[in-house]
Amino acid sequence: IHQYCQLIVLDEDYGPLNKLVGPLQKENAPETRIITFDDDIIYPDNLVKYLHEEIIKRPKAAIGTAGIRIGSFPSYLSYVTNYDNAPRRWFNFEPVDNGSKVDILIGYAGNMYKREYFPTAHKLEELTRHALEDDNIYKNDDILISSWLSKQGIDRYVYPGPEVLRRDVSYHGGLSNGIYSFAQKAYKAIKSCERRGLLCERVPVKWCWTVSGPIVLLLMLLLIVVLLYFIRV
Repeated sequence: IHQYCQLIVLDEDYGPLNKLVGPLQKENAPETRIITFDDDIIYPDNLVKYLHEEIIKRPKAAIGTAGIRIGSFPSYLSYVTNYDNAPRRWFNFEPVDNGSKVDILIGYAGNMYKREYFPTAHKLEELTRHALEDDNIYKNDDILISSWLSKQGIDRYVYPGPEVLRRDVSYHGGLSNGIYSFAQKAYKAIKSCERRGLLCERVPVKWCWTVSGPIVLLLMLLLIVVLLYFIRV
């Protein structure tokens, strides 16, 4: 493997952001494509080719196949998931063939960036300091990376690409079972990035495709029913 790969040992631990910091330290050519992967995922053979073809079509964007639209009160968090046999939930939406814009690219599915989207090697602290200074950001590299791209005016797009396979099959209920815990942690990181001036705008989202939107609507309807009941009584 050493014939094709270079092992980069970092002097400091930036949490999950490490996977991006190493290449940014060693690579300087602006047009170099950087792809991030997770070590608990099995990726299809054609994924790299697919991402490369799509970034050619959108040369000033970051590309992936899973992502989040944040939304706004009271409708928060809409997802594109891309692991095999993922159950479709009310908060999922399907990306279109020519790409759907999102706020956050989710890293497990594999994302492609260009080196020029990030600070030069001797100015990497402009990015990494956010992970070191805020524990919410430290644990959420996907949110930090996409928030940084937002500040730089780099759009993030997801595509209906080839599905990935999680090695731990027990995970397949994880996203839905732990969605509220995940949403809470993600939102803390999002707010931290916004306070730091990183996440500059949010993509519009349909309330019916969010985690909280339909729940809020049901609660409002329930409240109306209760009020009508007491009024009649």
